[in-house]
Amino acid sequence: MRLTYKNIVLRDFAAGDEEDMIRWMTVQTQWHQYDSPWLAEQELAAFNAENYRRMAAEYLKKPQRFGERATLQI
Repeated sequence: MRLTYKNIVLRDFAAGDEEDMIRWMTVQTQWHQYDSPWLAEQELAAFNAENYRRMAAEYLKKPQRFGERATLQI
């Protein structure tokens, strides 16, 4: 699935997207100060990149049925 509005695109999660999330949770964390500053330290400290890679790989292995989406990527 792909939804487009002006310069914003939402699409299904795909291989390689997990690296973006890992970067956002470990390196580029400035967004957290605006999204949920009261949880920033806890969430960022609890994030485990290897566990996330494993979870993403399992998600990508499972066939997605029409209309069922756990996540979209920007």
